[in-house]
Amino acid sequence: EDSPRPSPPAGADGSSAPRDYTLNSPWLQVNATGNFVVNFRDRHSFEWDGTRYWDGAVLEFTTDGVTWLDVFSELNINPGYTALLETQDGMALSGRAAWANQNPGFPGYSSRNLNFGTALAGQRVRLRFRVASDGAVGAYGFDVDDFAVANVANTPFSSMTPEAGGACNRRPTA
Repeated sequence: EDSPRPSPPAGADGSSAPRDYTLNSPWLQVNATGNFVVNFRDRHSFEWDGTRYWDGAVLEFTTDGVTWLDVFSELNINPGYTALLETQDGMALSGRAAWANQNPGFPGYSSRNLNFGTALAGQRVRLRFRVASDGAVGAYGFDVDDFAVANVANTPFSSMTPEAGGACNRRPTA
């Protein structure tokens, strides 16, 4: 089933202020041995003008619940980022590598398989999808689906909820 959207589409609320939204996983207890693997599907469409990328999304992690780090810049794991976002005052992801523009085949999904190896072995970890916009032009936004983890000691997702016909997302109103 489609997960909740981590953000409304940029500009959907009519605001001209920059926005910063997150969708956090529960705590994951990574096993002390073996590879920690994360799988999901995503689709996204963010504002860009053909050469510059204004809005986007990233995948971050924390081991203490306070400090969040990018999986790309800290662990050298590229979850499929496509561009560097423009440097802009007040934009939470300003100047960072991120998912930008559209994923290939949008509005279809792209599958992601991230192998963290043993970089987080034995640690308690949370992951978050972070979406930020500059508050100017709106676009579709970001969806995550079929999120799964392997090689964790706990059961962060105790059950699957069947779809009741169609996606649970509302249509964007940009």
